[in-house]
Amino acid sequence: MPLDMVKFNKVKTKYYVNEDILLEYEFNAKTQPSHHDWIGLYPRGWKHLLQCVAFEWIISRPCEVALQRSIQFECRYHSQVVCTDREYQFLYINKKIEVLGRSQYFRFVPAGMLTNIKYVHRSSSEKALTSSFTLHSNSHSKVKSSSELIHNIQDHIQDLKNDLEMSKIAQRQMKLAAHHSEMEKLAYQKFVSELLIALSQKGIARIIDDEGKEMLVKQVLNSETQSDVTEEHPPQGVLKML
Repeated sequence: MPLDMVKFNKVKTKYYVNEDILLEYEFNAKTQPSHHDWIGLYPRGWKHLLQCVAFEWIISRPCEVALQRSIQFECRYHSQVVCTDREYQFLYINKKIEVLGRSQYFRFVPAGMLTNIKYVHRSSSEKALTSSFTLHSNSHSKVKSSSELIHNIQDHIQDLKNDLEMSKIAQRQMKLAAHHSEMEKLAYQKFVSELLIALSQKGIARIIDDEGKEMLVKQVLNSETQSDVTEEHPPQGVLKML
């Protein structure tokens, strides 16, 4: 599958780790997107598609045909797992697990500058104590980061569930609207059919609309043809034959 089926536009060379990324992309005219497609954030040198550090599902609106679209990567899902010394890129993967497009590489930069720490000479015991404290702090930070990552993933899953529920509601509303339209069409076809039958049998028919108003429809004959004369838009109602 060619990699030019999806093109990423306006990708910066650097993003802040605490910055939400609005990613713009464009489909090739031959691309057939699906709501099972997704865009992943990958480090340079990735070997497997499961190595993404963050991802977003492609949420397609019903009957959406636009080739240019956008999606937002919220920093809360990747800020704790990306590194500032590595390069990353976005990949578009379809439902067949095929890569249809990739962005240029970019980096993440820290949200702010770190405060410089001056070197202070310490005794061996102080250094040992400091090293022990640093090791404990690093371990605590890793545990905290893992906990935050799990929490972020859970939030992401909940957001996806909410989006899925909204999509289901929209689909149900569209189905109800389509059903209502189909019922109106069938009712009108039945009305016209009964009207023509009444005219062919008795040459006249009485129509009563929903407001109780009556209307007579007659069949008019001339020397050449026989035609039905009705209102241009007959009201819906109960057809009664005289």
